[in-house]
Amino acid sequence: MEETKNLELGSGQEQEEKSAIDFQLIYSTLILNWKWFVLSLIVCLGMGYLYLRYTRPQYQATAKLLIKDDDQNKSRGMGNSMIQNAANLGFISNSNGIDNEIEILSAQDLATQAVIDMKCYVNYYHKGTFKDQLVYKEQEVNVDLDLAHLKKLNAPIKLKIEKDGNQYLVTGSYYIPVDAFSSQKEPVKIEKTLDVIKKTDIALLVVDSKGFSYFDVNIINKLKETNTPFIVVLNKSDLNDSNCIFLEELKAEDYIFTQVSAKEKIKIEELKNLIIKHSPKSFEQPSILGELINPGDHVVLVTPIDTGMPKGRLILPQVQMIRDILDNDAIVHQCKEKELRYLLDSLKIKPKLVITDSQVFSSVSADTPEDIALTSFSILFAKYKGDLFKLVEGAKALKNLKAGDKVLIAEACTHHAQPDDIGTVKIPRWIKSHINSDIIFEFTSGRDYPDNLHEYKLVIHCGACTLNRKEMLNRIESSLEKGTPIINYGLCIAYLHGIFE
Repeated sequence: MEETKNLELGSGQEQEEKSAIDFQLIYSTLILNWKWFVLSLIVCLGMGYLYLRYTRPQYQATAKLLIKDDDQNKSRGMGNSMIQNAANLGFISNSNGIDNEIEILSAQDLATQAVIDMKCYVNYYHKGTFKDQLVYKEQEVNVDLDLAHLKKLNAPIKLKIEKDGNQYLVTGSYYIPVDAFSSQKEPVKIEKTLDVIKKTDIALLVVDSKGFSYFDVNIINKLKETNTPFIVVLNKSDLNDSNCIFLEELKAEDYIFTQVSAKEKIKIEELKNLIIKHSPKSFEQPSILGELINPGDHVVLVTPIDTGMPKGRLILPQVQMIRDILDNDAIVHQCKEKELRYLLDSLKIKPKLVITDSQVFSSVSADTPEDIALTSFSILFAKYKGDLFKLVEGAKALKNLKAGDKVLIAEACTHHAQPDDIGTVKIPRWIKSHINSDIIFEFTSGRDYPDNLHEYKLVIHCGACTLNRKEMLNRIESSLEKGTPIINYGLCIAYLHGIFE
């Protein structure tokens, strides 16, 4: 027995020694390899952060719905139950309407309507370094589609909004069927520049009482850059949720603002009066001829008819000039260049002014007496729609053009070019014959003005009859900022035909 006790005692000591050795081993292992443990901790925390940072969040909403069981048959005994079963054609049902309610709540039509009402069909993202970040409730731009077009979509629409200088560029694509009977789809690109501020005389910035979003601040900065007056309109004033702090910020920034309600028609008249009061002086454009003619004066318009003229009508500058003459209570006469001398001889009263198309300036000048003032449509429109002196400076660049120089001819509209079109045919032909035959011409048309103006030695712009004064002045400044002189069609033609001399 003593031997047994000694053995047990010895084994106990060995176990204690082993446990002590194991503990010491673990301790030494931790001490010697602490760097690896710390590194592992950092890696795990980093992976957890990246997972939480870039994993698409999932939002869950819960609600409790109380369905009132209005079944009174239970309190009326078995007799009524038998009557109910008979009414159910012998089939026993114990759902008591709950299953029916569940079917209604889970119906596709109801779910679809909920998605439409809550606008869950639109997702907003911020561009990220590795992954785009989903934006929830705090988006700067609200996108919506009317129900009619929403039902016609057969594939998602993707829009990308980027700031490009002082403007916002929207690009994207959507898919449409090739024909009404085909399921095949092809992409259609969307490209539109949000540069409407360039032609805006006064802006209304409609916001709610929560304050300015990031998008609103960018718009305000752009309005300030272009010296465009604006009025901050706080809508939904009928909800009585005015943010006093936001109102104080508007007052501190000296912004012009008002609180309205489009629904209840609150302060709408006040808003109209603010628009009238703060509109720029150029909001109502001055008369084209107001400084040159008086009521009762006779004005002759020389309008040549060639292959470049649209069939059956006059061009817009000619129509606008006729209307302006009539608005000034003057008398207008119109003829082609060949009939000018006959018209002047037949008039008993000498005309105050002769206005001609620049293409026939030389022949008209020869037939017009020296005591009658002579000008052109383009010169008048250069003053009316733009800056005459800056456009005249463009004639110097026209004279200095050399071989290999690039010239941009810009049309503000997208009319169909005629065989002998003034912009694409006649002006390049005249420049090549009078200046240099090796000049490179490029063409643009429409409301989108190119950004690469620095590549050109000269911009030759149309008369801008389809643009307002604000937009044309912006085009002139945009060109000059890029170091590129600009001239319009009429002044260019006048210079090429020696009228400047």
